Amino acid sequence: MKISQILCLLCIQVIVPTMAYTQVVLHGHVLEYLGYSDKRPLAGVDIYIKDAGSTISDKYGSYSLTFRTSKKGDPVFVKRIEKINYEIFNTDAIQQWIIGSDFTIVMCSKARFKALRDSYYKVSSRSYANQYKNEKKNIEKLRKSKKITEEEYRQKIDQIRNDYQNQLENLETYVERFARIDLSEISDSEKKIVGLIHEGKIDKAIEEYEKQNY
Repeated sequence: MKISQILCLLCIQVIVPTMAYTQVVLHGHVLEYLGYSDKRPLAGVDIYIKDAGSTISDKYGSYSLTFRTSKKGDPVFVKRIEKINYEIFNTDAIQQWIIGSDFTIVMCSKARFKALRDSYYKVSSRSYANQYKNEKKNIEKLRKSKKITEEEYRQKIDQIRNDYQNQLENLETYVERFARIDLSEISDSEKKIVGLIHEGKIDKAIEEYEKQNY
């Protein structure tokens, strides 16, 4: 055997174990979000991660990923996590996912998530609509009693109309966030937020949400 061939074999013997040693295997589970009920394992979720390729959760919701070059503590770059008629529920956790201990992916059926989001939006938009009507009624009373001029009346009406439109636009963002509060593992602060929403106290719910610095 030529010296060059011997050196090549020696290099392979050194490199291959080193490559195998540096690979990191990450295990985890995929669960289905069911509102207040306990989550259950979800099979058939396609998970495609940069540097780890793709895998599919089994009947127990389990999955494993083998990272070829990344190491523990590195961020996980998600290319795809999907299953027909489902969407990712714990989006914030996915965005902060790092290679480490077992990681749980939570999925929610699109129909369930839409129903939850729509219910929050319905309560919230109704609250803002009532607030707008009351403010408008009070301004009209001031106008009838001649406590404000016609110009002041128009300015105030324009102001509350603009405020109302801004509230509805802002609401789209917060309703999406409220709908992702995990009701099966809800904290006391989150219970307070959900309670305020159902009471129609949307601004207070948003204020409380922002306090938690989610």
